[in-house]
Amino acid sequence: MNVERAVQLIGVMCTLATVFLSTRFDRDRIAGVIPALLLVSSGTIAAAGASGTEWPLAMFALTLSFVALEHRRARFAAFGLGMLVLSSPAGVAASAILGAQTLLRRLRPAPGDEPAPLRPFAFAGIAFAAAQDRKSTRLNS
Repeated sequence: MNVERAVQLIGVMCTLATVFLSTRFDRDRIAGVIPALLLVSSGTIAAAGASGTEWPLAMFALTLSFVALEHRRARFAAFGLGMLVLSSPAGVAASAILGAQTLLRRLRPAPGDEPAPLRPFAFAGIAFAAAQDRKSTRLNS
């Protein structure tokens, strides 16, 4: 299998995983299906899946991070945020926006809401620092 086909296959798998994760936004069965239906009805997600770019992976990582943060799953959120930062330059900005949202939710929690985890963002910062260190070493050599 050549590299182009492998990247396209990974993109399609990430797109399918994104559709699956989008059903996990809400625990209510009917309301949980609506985001997936809207996502699937968009033709751009199908085109992005087989494009061979980093966007399907970034889309999957962003969806994984958001759903994990909503459900207070720190390990999955850390994995998703790390993948998001490493997969795309826009992932750094998306991770920062998710961090600001999580910090705001922690400062002003809803009644009966448990505090949002902040530990996953440390992993995203480490991944970003490692990527920058690797980039600077490659440029200096």
